[in-house]
Amino acid sequence: QRRVHGVSVNLMPLAQGHLLLIPRRVVASALSLRNDEIDDLARLIAPSAASIFQTYGHSAFSVILQEGAAAGQTVPHVHFHLIPYDHTQWVAHPEEEDEERKRRRPRLQDDMNSEAQMLGTAFPKQVMAPGSL
Repeated sequence: QRRVHGVSVNLMPLAQGHLLLIPRRVVASALSLRNDEIDDLARLIAPSAASIFQTYGHSAFSVILQEGAAAGQTVPHVHFHLIPYDHTQWVAHPEEEDEERKRRRPRLQDDMNSEAQMLGTAFPKQVMAPGSL
């Protein structure tokens, strides 16, 4: 059984295909993750990126951890963002990021479910955790 809780679509994505890699064990800080949990999370990066590449045609991505409020962490459960890179969707300047954040609105659960189902068909089943995509 996988130790990682899974991969989730994002409520307020920065780009189409923005995913979250979330450990099963609830911890507020990445500094509290065990080595085996870090290994499992790292093993999700390639198949997650492949899924969004296949589904949306992206060819680049970033993996981001926001550790602490000053870094932008708003959820008290460590998670990694896998954000597909598309220069037309990316915000390069911090002052613009604040404005972009104000413009973004949470998505409907049905929209998130549809995207998760679509991405799930492109996701290798051997890395899937129960309850994930």
